[in-house]
Amino acid sequence: MTANRSGLNLLLVEDSKADARLLEILLLDSGADVDIEHVASMQAAVRALADHDFDIALLDLGLPDGFGLENITRIAGLAPSLPILIMTGLDDAQTAEAAQRHGASGYLVKGQIEQGEELLAHIRAAIAEPGADDAAGLAPGASQGMETDLSGAITAWGEDAVTITGFAAQDMLGRPMLDLIPASRRDEVALIDGRIRAGESLREFETLRLHRDGSQREVSLSVWPRYDAAGTVIGSRTLMRDITELKRDRADAMQLAAIVASTDDAIIATTLEGIITHWNPGAEATLGRAAESMLGRPFLDLVPPQLSGRAAAMMQRARRGLASPRFDGELLHEQGHIMPMSISLSPIRDRAGGLVGAAILASDITERRRAQDALEREIDEHEAANRELREAQDQLVQSEKLASLGGLVAGIAHEINTPVGVGVTAASHLRGKLEALRDSLAAGNLKRSQLDAFMTGADQATQIILTNLERAAQLIQSFKQVAVDQSSSETRRFNLRRYLDEILLSLRPN
Repeated sequence: MTANRSGLNLLLVEDSKADARLLEILLLDSGADVDIEHVASMQAAVRALADHDFDIALLDLGLPDGFGLENITRIAGLAPSLPILIMTGLDDAQTAEAAQRHGASGYLVKGQIEQGEELLAHIRAAIAEPGADDAAGLAPGASQGMETDLSGAITAWGEDAVTITGFAAQDMLGRPMLDLIPASRRDEVALIDGRIRAGESLREFETLRLHRDGSQREVSLSVWPRYDAAGTVIGSRTLMRDITELKRDRADAMQLAAIVASTDDAIIATTLEGIITHWNPGAEATLGRAAESMLGRPFLDLVPPQLSGRAAAMMQRARRGLASPRFDGELLHEQGHIMPMSISLSPIRDRAGGLVGAAILASDITERRRAQDALEREIDEHEAANRELREAQDQLVQSEKLASLGGLVAGIAHEINTPVGVGVTAASHLRGKLEALRDSLAAGNLKRSQLDAFMTGADQATQIILTNLERAAQLIQSFKQVAVDQSSSETRRFNLRRYLDEILLSLRPN
């Protein structure tokens, strides 16, 4: 890149081509004289910072080779005076605060800046912050970095070196750099010295340095040659970054990666925009999709249409730093069929608390679903069999009731038939005597003896009729009372002898 000292030199670190192009259009529309160098990775950003000077860096936190807020630390270590303006899709207050603690001059959320003039105003405000300087390089005596001459003697000792090694500047100035290098790493000295004398630099070189307390610290070095006015190499300039925690994080990440690789569950990591960044072997086996075919694709591609709204809501919760509890859902298999899965989603934060992505855990519940379906079918079958049994029992009870009713009716009919039959016979006899008397009276030959005989017979017949009708009435009353006593729990006063006589009367035919 050719330096554009009359305008604004901007380093844009953004892995999304679409987002980078949008930012370029916004700045172009603002009418400002801006020279933009766009890089898509942290490695490319390191090379750009080594080769050119910039007025400001626009940095995305979600880079393929970056570590979230660690990106800020790396750029600040390489260019201490360079203002860093975060431009990310993470609308999270905790991440914004952590970014500022790491040295960011501002925090902008993609989609919330719609005008080029507004973006340009944020850029100028970041550059105008106290402590910002147009020079990106280090001068002797600068507060960051250290310098040596070609003999390896230390000529400048910055605050970062003090923090990492525990030695103050007065302890180190004039001392050989070898005093800080463990014996196991002194073979690196010739390599670094050869590169510097050849006018070449080293970037992000990981090694060890000694601390004042005798311990060894993991560090990353970026070393550049220093020149005099005639262009002759006179020494080196070194930026030293403590990566002890970073190495520990990497070790933890490797251990976690081993665990993730060994589980049968599908574990999928995404950016907060839902782009897949990790796809473990469990996901390959469960969903039939190779990792290389899924990395860089939206997670929503795996979600059936009926669940896309819920999946989008889960990603939105992750962007707010909230987890989504496990629920039974479905994901699409490579062969097109739907896989029943138990799914949960949690936000991923780095050590500083900044949001860096989302983790999705999905377990295959096909066998559980089959067992559940089989159990439900078995329950349905049992319920159907129970219904048939109850229906059969109801029919049997009904049949027994009808049979009992038939026997009861037959018994009642038999009992009542006798007195009624006797009464009918007596009434028929009386009717015959009455007709004979009426005929004699009509013929005029009715005798007193005939009348007396009719009166005697009529008295006997009516007595027989009344007696048998009363008996029939008693039988009916007895049957009614027995039926009431069988179906009612009401208490009543009764004559025990008469009640027993009624029962015996109903049982006499048996």
